[in-house]
Amino acid sequence: MVKSLAGTVSHSGPGFVVIDNFLTSEEHQLVWNYIQQEALEFVHQKKWVKAFRLTDGELLWGPPYLSDPYAPDTKNQVYPTHSGIDLVIKKVKELAPGWENLIGKQGEDWAYFFARAYIYPSGAGLSWHRDNENSARGAYVYYAHPDWDPQWGGEFLIAPYETKDLKYPTSTLYHSESKYLGSHLESAFEKEALLEHSVGTYILPKPNRLVIISSGIIHCIKKVENAAGNKVRATIQGFFQDPTGLLRAKK
Repeated sequence: MVKSLAGTVSHSGPGFVVIDNFLTSEEHQLVWNYIQQEALEFVHQKKWVKAFRLTDGELLWGPPYLSDPYAPDTKNQVYPTHSGIDLVIKKVKELAPGWENLIGKQGEDWAYFFARAYIYPSGAGLSWHRDNENSARGAYVYYAHPDWDPQWGGEFLIAPYETKDLKYPTSTLYHSESKYLGSHLESAFEKEALLEHSVGTYILPKPNRLVIISSGIIHCIKKVENAAGNKVRATIQGFFQDPTGLLRAKK
């Protein structure tokens, strides 16, 4: 076990790291309380959000909050929000410089990360995909639910690191490289890539755990099983990104 600025690095592999006991027990409880009080809505309530397939179930999310001011974004609230989500944002901000090998450097590779609450009830998950949109350099997920049983599903599955460099064929059957892999209705690319690289890593949604992953690696969230009953997979998650390419323009 390796101690980090917050919690313990319990596992790491090419392109990802797992940190347990990320927050104190009291902070973890406060984040769980925050998620229950936040104004959540169904992901597709206003339109089809194509980062999710139509078969991914009825999950909910809250509003996004930015870790740092970003001039083109005048809509979303910037940290601090004076709510429980600040506890996660603060610790991720502290942690980020130590994982530049995974997500790059703030101010050079990404401008900010966002944080928003998600609830995955029974039957909800996220199909195989990789994070290409908004110039994402990496992503993180924090498990805020207070309890989890391995029989309840909801595992984070990560394909081998080699999938990071796979390119889309030029065939019009596939999506544009600028879009999320795994969205919409086509899935031939994921099928070919995953059958070729047919082993990987699973990470249980252990309470008070943080996972960071590099952009481009194919991954998915397995659906929460019926065995979970009224228990939900509750997370704070987001991307390290520069959606308008301002940082690239400065280089």
